[in-house]
Amino acid sequence: MGFVRDLTGKTAADAAQKGGDAQVEQSRMALEELRASKEQGLGFLQPFQQLGQQGLDQANFLTDPNAQFDFLQNNPLFQMGLDNANTQTNQMAASRGRLSAGDTLQQLNNNALLTAAPLIGQQKQSIQDLLSRGFNTGQAQSNAALGFGSQLGEAQNNIGNSIAGNLSGQANARGAAANNMLNLAGGIASNPAVQSFATSLFSDPRLKENIKQAGVDNGFNIYLWDWNEEANKLNLYGSSKGVMADEVNKTRPEAITIKNGYMQVDYAKIGVKH
Repeated sequence: MGFVRDLTGKTAADAAQKGGDAQVEQSRMALEELRASKEQGLGFLQPFQQLGQQGLDQANFLTDPNAQFDFLQNNPLFQMGLDNANTQTNQMAASRGRLSAGDTLQQLNNNALLTAAPLIGQQKQSIQDLLSRGFNTGQAQSNAALGFGSQLGEAQNNIGNSIAGNLSGQANARGAAANNMLNLAGGIASNPAVQSFATSLFSDPRLKENIKQAGVDNGFNIYLWDWNEEANKLNLYGSSKGVMADEVNKTRPEAITIKNGYMQVDYAKIGVKH
């Protein structure tokens, strides 16, 4: 009987030891999965953090007249708009015999200001948008880190209790960790700032060839085109359909942004599907 009691006790002790070891190992694995979920979730935010850094790199443009002057000097839209405005002014002055008159010279000076103002305003707005996205991303990362820290502490207790109870508890704990990752990814995807950013697409005529008009949408001409070699440098290939940025700029300049020296159109702001 003593042998049986010893054997039974030893067997129970071994079982308890194995159960405890399994509990510790399962807890460690579950916590590692949760940490991996956190890193993956924060990885979704990395591109938008880089946008914020771009905004910081360009922030001096908001207040520095020299930076704004350099921007205009290197902006083909400014030169094109100014040339058109000056041509119209000179033609009108010539028809009235006032090419050298003071009011003509004043109008030529005004043309530069009128042409520059919307372009500088658009660039400022673009930089402010980048700064805003960077700030929102920083907040999201901070909140995610704090939230996961709390979850890790709670998981250390919950996972151990679940494993000690039954295998179903282990599965539920892992499912909760997976849901945390999916919820984070879903929250990022549904963020209005992210969705707004995704609606701005390259539509500069200088990137297009074989352009053909295909219709009208919400008052804007719609075209078919092939991306040219310059577009290929921006990872744009094949054919596409949409508006012309220069036409949109005439009536809805707030929908135009500049990236890599080329115009983009925010299709959401002009009510056109792309």
